[in-house]
Amino acid sequence: MQFLTFSVTWIEHATRTLRRNLSEKVFSARDAAVLLSRSSDYSHGTTYRILHDLVKAGILLKVGRGLFRFPTNVTIGLSDRIAVSDEVSATSVPEIDLKARSALVELGIPFRISGPSLLSPYLHLFPRKMVHIVYVTKGGGESAKGTLARAGIKSLINPSPRETWVALRELPDLDLFIIRERSDIEREKSELADPEGAWVDTYFESTRGRIPFPREEVGRSLATALASGEVSISHLLMHAGRRGVRDEVRPLLESTISGLRIPGSHSFNEHVEEVLKGVSSMTR
Repeated sequence: MQFLTFSVTWIEHATRTLRRNLSEKVFSARDAAVLLSRSSDYSHGTTYRILHDLVKAGILLKVGRGLFRFPTNVTIGLSDRIAVSDEVSATSVPEIDLKARSALVELGIPFRISGPSLLSPYLHLFPRKMVHIVYVTKGGGESAKGTLARAGIKSLINPSPRETWVALRELPDLDLFIIRERSDIEREKSELADPEGAWVDTYFESTRGRIPFPREEVGRSLATALASGEVSISHLLMHAGRRGVRDEVRPLLESTISGLRIPGSHSFNEHVEEVLKGVSSMTR
């Protein structure tokens, strides 16, 4: 199973591009988004996250609503790589996910948008192309695909891992929506997964090889989410139980939080071991 390539220097590359082209003037978020979209294929959502983190780090100055400039005495080097800001709200949702929700609501069928895109506040390595998962009720896949297409969003229905990889590699779009039909989606009360549900869905999709998302990053995002205090352990376990992976999630939680002991069976299979590497990189 191949994975999408992630780079720890993506934000440094973006910053140098911005400084090279916009360092001598005040520029808008849209100016930055257009520039990085043309030069590096970054999505607008990724650019806005970059701007937020650069301001937080003091590398960029915010001089008005949506307006920025670089101070004259600041440079960025390899030691200035920026992690995801701890001030980003866990309830922040990418604009394209909100667009998809607005379109799908009109269908009148049960659905839930989930996956890596809803974990952006906790990710350390952002993909060049983001995966969005849309779970819909059985038989609703074609209707959902048509609705998203009319909204300008391309999607695949129940793709194989290979089909997903080819689409991410070949399609020019920066976001890929994957529609999966599920018989249990009717009991979900929200059209957008909460952080706990999004993490469990990402864990399942990644460890089962259904999306090319690095399993170590799944572990890193868990550690970051729990450290933020915005994620509930009991809620994570509830979602894990619904997906049949509670035995796998228990040891991951215990490895993340020192002294935590959760009653119940624990599984240390190959899925857990790979995710644990990401957890360990954050907790050692």
